[in-house]
Amino acid sequence: MSTKRSAIAFMALVVRCVIANCEQTGVKQSGKVWDGLSAKWAQNPRDGFFVLPETYQDAKKEGWNEISGLKLSDQTTGLGYRNDPRVVLIFLTKSGDCIGIQIAFSVADMKKLNLPIDHADNPAITIKNLNGEDYYTATAYFHKNGNRRLWVQEKNGLVEIPTSPEEVVSKTTFLLKGCVPSMGLHYYKVDRNTNCSNIYPWALLRDNDNIVGMSFQVIGIANSGPERTWYENLPMGEVTCVIPDGPPCLAQGIERYGTLTFHFWFRKDPLLIRCCPQTPKSVNICDY
Repeated sequence: MSTKRSAIAFMALVVRCVIANCEQTGVKQSGKVWDGLSAKWAQNPRDGFFVLPETYQDAKKEGWNEISGLKLSDQTTGLGYRNDPRVVLIFLTKSGDCIGIQIAFSVADMKKLNLPIDHADNPAITIKNLNGEDYYTATAYFHKNGNRRLWVQEKNGLVEIPTSPEEVVSKTTFLLKGCVPSMGLHYYKVDRNTNCSNIYPWALLRDNDNIVGMSFQVIGIANSGPERTWYENLPMGEVTCVIPDGPPCLAQGIERYGTLTFHFWFRKDPLLIRCCPQTPKSVNICDY
C-alpha cells in the first residue's frame, strides 16, 4: 500500500470512531475535564497559550485556511493559521468538529544544522510536501465528547494512548518525569539508556488525575512561522529539570543544536495547571 493510501486508511479508522462517538472504550468525562483546546507554552503568557478553534466554522472566521499536501481522508479537512502549515487543525467535514492536530517543521531548516540524526527515521514522524515545501510532520487525533480518547499516527498505523494516568503507567512505556506549572506533569519515553537517534517526540501532560494534553519535542530548531511563533523557546534548565535522567546525548544535542518544542492542551486555560499536590515527592517541580 502506498504511503498516501496508508495515511488515509489510518485516518479513516479515527473518523469512524469519532462518528460512532467511541462509546465502548476510553475514559468517560467527569466534570468536563477536556473543556477546550489551546496551544503553545510561553514564559510570558502574552506570547502563547493561544485558544484554538474547535469547529471548522470558527476556524475559518479566525483566519485558518486549507493546506495542500495533508493526505487526509475525504471525510476530513485540515486548516493552518493564515495558510501556515506548521500547525494544522483537522476537522470532520460533516460535523465541523476538530479531531486532530498536526505539527510540522521545515526539512530544509533542519538540514542546515547538519544534525547527526535524521528525523525521518523516527516512527512518529513523516515527511509531507505542504504548500510546496517539505516538512517533517507528526499528528495526534482525539475524541473529546463523551469518552476521552487519544491516538498518535505512526508509520505503521495509529497507536492509541490511554487518557488515565494509571493506564499510561500500566499499559505503555511512557515514564513519569518532571512537572512544570502551566504545562503539567510530563510522561516521556526517555531514560538514561535511550538512543538519541530515535527519541520518541511525543510526551503526555497530566493535571491532577487526568491526561490533559501533549507535548512534541525534537533536537534542532526551525523557522517558527510568519504569522504566529508556534514553537517554544525553552530554557536548557527546563529540559534537564523535566527529564533529569535523560541520556547524555540529549542535553548535548540540545545545547549544540537547540530544541523545537510545542505543547497543546484539551483545556481552555492551561495557566491554571499546578503541580502540587498531585506530584510525587520524587518528581522535580520546574517553575520558570
